[in-house]
Amino acid sequence: MLHNMKTILFLCLTGTLALAAPKNPLGKLELQQAKKRAEMLDMHHAEPQRLLARQIAAVTALRQKYLKAGDAQSAAAAAKALAELRRNTDFQPVKVKKKLFVETIVDAKPAAVKMMLLKPARLVETENSENGPWARVPNALLGASIYATPRTGANGIADFMATKVGQIYLALNYDYQGNGSGGWTEERWMAEDFMAAGWAQVRGVQMVAWNNRTYPVFTRKVEKGETFRLRCNKYEPPFVILLDGGKAAR
Repeated sequence: MLHNMKTILFLCLTGTLALAAPKNPLGKLELQQAKKRAEMLDMHHAEPQRLLARQIAAVTALRQKYLKAGDAQSAAAAAKALAELRRNTDFQPVKVKKKLFVETIVDAKPAAVKMMLLKPARLVETENSENGPWARVPNALLGASIYATPRTGANGIADFMATKVGQIYLALNYDYQGNGSGGWTEERWMAEDFMAAGWAQVRGVQMVAWNNRTYPVFTRKVEKGETFRLRCNKYEPPFVILLDGGKAAR
């Protein structure tokens, strides 16, 4: 009886060892080769992804440079290139982490500008649309010079150069003004684009026109000689406002 139990135990141990070992050397080699092929496929997949990530980072940096320089056309071209690159990858560019806001309209030294097409007028509230476009204007902006006419000739773009260092305010409208035909949506700057270019939004401040459009207000100090070509909507450009007591409009 004892002899039989030893025989059974020996057979069980032998079977366990046989299961733990590879069935044959060929099977082990096939597993190693399959693992190596998977590693190579991962490597070949990662290479173009890394290349695309480097390209996207480079074009994103260029776009930020154009934004800061006020070059809307070059920034739009960079945005098109980014859109094409993103179609081929899951890479997402780093979002602007810091949003710029100021709490009040500051009566700082105003800049002076040389503007293409748009003409200055004195910024005032009116009792109806027949007497002027603005129904509500923040008190701190009343009497300032605003470059807002004629709107149609500007074709949605504020094109100007700073001729004197100082503070500039912008009134921006993002209400619906028509479909995206003509490619204007690729040229426009959204709030985060203005912030990336150093413009700060005046928190809680806006102008209201008699057509019920609202205009949040942004501001930035500019240097003499800086040039800007800015767009925020299809027809209405960013309206430049100078706190000069209406001097530019005289």
